[in-house]
Amino acid sequence: MRIDRLVGLVAFAAIGVMSSYALACTRFIYETGANTYIVGRSMDWAVDPSTDLWSFPRGLKRDGGAGPGSVEWTSKHGSVISSFYNIATVDGMNDAGLVANALQIAIDARHRQEKSKIGGHGRL
Repeated sequence: MRIDRLVGLVAFAAIGVMSSYALACTRFIYETGANTYIVGRSMDWAVDPSTDLWSFPRGLKRDGGAGPGSVEWTSKHGSVISSFYNIATVDGMNDAGLVANALQIAIDARHRQEKSKIGGHGRL
């Protein structure tokens, strides 16, 4: 990686870290030019979501946690995740490099009305 790209990336990250107030979670993707990407994101909440990091080994037996008849599986990959109030996974990466991030989408009253007509909205 050329030094000017590295300096630019570090400056961008520093500005993001030093920001004292933001209105939403933000994600940026930097294409390195070598068929790889650097991804960063913020969790801009008004209160601390008590984030914890969890590590799960491959071969772990899991279930959907919805009671009898819930889906069950054995993980093929190890993973590391960050939790939100230890209730839900909001970010994670497995040992094959697959990454998942949850981003909140602000929904206004009009969108709720339209959602009822189309049966869903863009939230992961």
